[in-house]
Amino acid sequence: MVTKGTVVKVVRGVKVPRGTVGVVFWVGDTKFGARVGFKDDAGEVFWTAAGNVEALEAVPVVAPAKVASLAEMAGALDAGARMAALEARVAALEAALFAADAAPAPFIPDGVDPLEVRAFTN
Repeated sequence: MVTKGTVVKVVRGVKVPRGTVGVVFWVGDTKFGARVGFKDDAGEVFWTAAGNVEALEAVPVVAPAKVASLAEMAGALDAGARMAALEARVAALEAALFAADAAPAPFIPDGVDPLEVRAFTN
């Protein structure tokens, strides 16, 4: 059952585009049956039958600065895929940082001739 504050995704219907993600702000019964009202991350309001949406997951309220959009939050729920991508990224960074033949580049301040710095470092 969908309640206020639930993050939902439209999976059926024709008036609201499928895949639309938003936060429910109203749930009620009308002469047309159970309905929900929700807002997407752009602030656009949608109204649809409660059967046209699925709750993505009960997620705690996150500060807007931490999540750029509700669609991003919905994508973030697939933790397994995110963890695999993160592990691959860390492995690539470690390989680049700790390569045996890689030497750290010297710091050369602005306005200093790199050839002069080279003479002092050899």
